[in-house]
Amino acid sequence: MKETIKKVGTLRNIIYYQLKRTSIPVNRIAGVELTNRCNQQCSFCPVNTKDVTKPVTREQMDMDIGEFISILEKYNKYMRDVNISHHGECFLHPDFNEAILSLKKYRISYSITTNGSLVGEHIDILEEYPPDLIMFSLYTLNPDKFKTLTKTGDVNIVLRNVEKLLKLKKEGRINTRILIRAIKMDGFEEDVEKVKEYFLNKDVDLNISVLNSWAGRVDITRYGTHLEHTIDFKYCIQPWLHCIIGSNSGVYICNNHEDEPIEYLYNKSLEEIWNLKSYRDIRKNILNSEFRNNKICSECDSFISGCMMGKPSAWFFMDAVFLRYVWSGLKGKNSEDTSGQLAEFKAGKEVK
Repeated sequence: MKETIKKVGTLRNIIYYQLKRTSIPVNRIAGVELTNRCNQQCSFCPVNTKDVTKPVTREQMDMDIGEFISILEKYNKYMRDVNISHHGECFLHPDFNEAILSLKKYRISYSITTNGSLVGEHIDILEEYPPDLIMFSLYTLNPDKFKTLTKTGDVNIVLRNVEKLLKLKKEGRINTRILIRAIKMDGFEEDVEKVKEYFLNKDVDLNISVLNSWAGRVDITRYGTHLEHTIDFKYCIQPWLHCIIGSNSGVYICNNHEDEPIEYLYNKSLEEIWNLKSYRDIRKNILNSEFRNNKICSECDSFISGCMMGKPSAWFFMDAVFLRYVWSGLKGKNSEDTSGQLAEFKAGKEVK
């Protein structure tokens, strides 16, 4: 019942978007970032490497465990499938186990995005309160290429940790969806196919995507043809649907929003922040097809289907994108190859 109510909240805010409302109820906290530290230095990640166009300048820090618990206590009604990783490797947090037990206390479903290096050290707590989803970023099975790309990673450790979770799942001790994410980029075409082949008969889902530039932070021409990775779209639904709380207690709109948040939770409540003038102005610019006037959106090239939206219209109930949201909410989650969505978007099938 609780999950159904939350899904209704998402549908409500999508309708508010169609009705051009900028002051809206809080819908969902998509992520609470335990830490923005990482033990790897992927060459295309602006969080932990300086060899990019615009490195992330936000201070690397662990969220105080007391603050994490306080956020869960105050705002758990807005949480479902909350991701505790965001731009860091959450297993690095010194109080990781306590964080998971706190999620269990408030019955908050959660997910993890990980490089897979430290999963094996926390198997017991993951079994005690399993995530709904754990996504491994796995770009190649070649140990040398993996090490070159991540600087410190060992692909064999990652594969062993995936197998540990698969063993727990086979034994019925967890029911976690295991998702393997690979990225199509120059020089890794065969690697993606080998990843697919390796996991073909294993109880995992695959997500095959392409790089985006982290809103202009990364020169993606180094990894493939620029036009194949980008799209200039006008409408984005994210400011209506969710926010992310960083390890600094800042409230961010989306995955590409970094450095300076809208506001900090130690200054204002989430409900106040959600409808601050700065937040409403971002929504207003999107509704007016002035997407690029938002500083945080000015160089965004993300094209995941979960954020793109058609032009607001009174006939929204007949709109393909609106119907897609409704359908996806009913059918649940499936594996996908998101790299194929770009051609559809460029052809104008999804974005008007």
